[in-house]
Amino acid sequence: LSSDFYNHTRKSNDRQLWIAGCSITHGVGVSKDQTYKNLLSKYYNLEYTDLSYPGSSIIWQSDQICRSNLLPNDIVFWGLTGQYRLPVIHEYKDSKKIFHLHPGVYTDTPHLKKQFPLEVIRNSSLFYHNVLAVRRVYNFCKVADANLVILGLTPDAEKIYLNYNVPVFRQIISGNFSNCYVDLGTDRSHPGPEQHKIFAQKFINFYDELYKD
Repeated sequence: LSSDFYNHTRKSNDRQLWIAGCSITHGVGVSKDQTYKNLLSKYYNLEYTDLSYPGSSIIWQSDQICRSNLLPNDIVFWGLTGQYRLPVIHEYKDSKKIFHLHPGVYTDTPHLKKQFPLEVIRNSSLFYHNVLAVRRVYNFCKVADANLVILGLTPDAEKIYLNYNVPVFRQIISGNFSNCYVDLGTDRSHPGPEQHKIFAQKFINFYDELYKD
């Protein structure tokens, strides 16, 4: 069974950023220099550890942050992904591995429908675990004395975010995926360079509201 560890290594013992999220944060459709995580790194003049992974879920992203070696005064920027995602053990051709289940994979890999019906990711129990995952990161960062900012970067039609009840969260994207971003990347699906600039500025503004006198 392959590990679901990704990258939890500190850059140094100096203050740094930790940036978590899905393919948006990872930078699908844009160059590395155009990603909001790179823009934030330049703005704060701090190195960052990249905890993002394409297709990943809120539960998995929460786990990555809570496994990380945060030190006091570190900054954690979490670009929260959509609700309908779940890390599962995928058994296929005599092998087992961690697989990030989300609606798009049913089109690309139809054999998954038998093992994981769509109802697996469209149910209140998963939403409940997503809420717990957000609250877990909030508490973890408080104990670590790290500054956390969470922005919802994808539409949340179910409005589950209303249940997070943490002061460091803000939902900044609404509507549907067809018109929620000002531009698109090279894949014509993920946010483009201008939207990444907006994301970076939203993180900066919200950080200032939360942590600056």
